[in-house]
Formats: sequence, structure tokens, C-alpha cells
Amino acid sequence: GYIMLSKWKTLGFLLLLVVIVASFLAMSACSSKESTPAKTSAAPGSSTAPAATGAHKVFTVGSVSNFSSKEGLEIKRWHDLFVKVINAKGGWKIGNETYDLKIIHYDGGLRDDAKSRAAFEKLIFEDKVKIIIDTFEQNDKQAVQICQENKVLVLGEGFTSDTAGPELTYSARTTGIYFGRAMNFSIAQDYYKKGSRVLAFINGNSEQSMAQI
Repeated sequence: GYIMLSKWKTLGFLLLLVVIVASFLAMSACSSKESTPAKTSAAPGSSTAPAATGAHKVFTVGSVSNFSSKEGLEIKRWHDLFVKVINAKGGWKIGNETYDLKIIHYDGGLRDDAKSRAAFEKLIFEDKVKIIIDTFEQNDKQAVQICQENKVLVLGEGFTSDTAGPELTYSARTTGIYFGRAMNFSIAQDYYKKGSRVLAFINGNSEQSMAQI
């Protein structure tokens, strides 16, 4: 129980930086060029990161994002690049073990609760993952509930109280929005130097929108 939970949480939090950097790089890449889906022989709505070397145990994690958006595709590509780099260097050493990394991606659509649920349940029940590292443009409340019920650690992006209550012991909010805020601050500083003295926010009237201000 507790020992296994600690083990998976330790492994999961090692992926924290990956999620944040992937999200930030996705936003940066999309601002400068259009993204074109990579060709793949995998079934529609799913894809797997580059194959592991086979020399070590395989550490498999899941990811659910919106493949119809440029940002969702860029997140997947940065995850795949991370896997390729780690495995090319001989794997990922965690404690006394070395792992070949594998990330399984599924398309959860854009706020499509049914499609998203199917993707999360496939990762949990068929692929047997214990960690899911992305929930980009998914229903975060639903994702957290599914993972909590099945004791799967999810590193999600929700900012509402129903994704961060003390009873939710299998979720951590790891969004890269902090990088976005830093970028906005840099832009604001530049405009300030040019004489601007007013900063306006335009946001939706929701708990999540208010949390992002």
C-alpha cells in the first residue's frame, strides 16, 4: 500500500519537469510555425513514443491530449523526443534500477468527456500504466476522479478545487502555465519601458479562469 504509492509517486514526480517543459515548448513552437501531424502506422487516436532499446526494464507512462490542436501535437512530439534522447543515452536510472522509457499517447479530443474517459480507461485497464503525465484540454475533474478510483498517479493541469482536494492522493497539478506567466511578465516589462502603464486581463467567469489571473 503505502510503499507502492511512495514508489510510484517518486517516479511520477521525476516526470514533473518533462510535463512542464513539454507544455512550454509546445506553446513556443506553435507561435512560430504551423504543426503537421506526423505519419504513423498506429491506430487512429493513439500513438506510441519511439521504441525502447530492450536492454532494461520498461517504464511505461500514459498521456492524453487533444490531437486536433497544434499544442496537443507539439506536447506529444516533445514527449517523444524526450523518450528518444533518454533511451539513446542508455535509459533512465532511478534508484538502483535503469529503465527504458515508453510513453503511450491517446487522443482525448477537445473537452470530449466520452472520448477522454475511453482514453484514460484504455491506458489504465489495457495498457496497465500507473502514471499519466498529461491532460491537455481534457476534463481535469473527470481525469482526476478516474485516476483516484484506480490508484493511478496523474500529473494534470487542472486549477480548480475539485482537482486538488486533500482527499485526492493520486493527482498533482503540473501545468506549464507558470512559464506562460513569466513570458507575459517579460512582455509587460517591455511595454512598460515603452511607456504603457495599464495592464488588462480578459478572462472567463469561471473558477479555473479566476485561478489563472
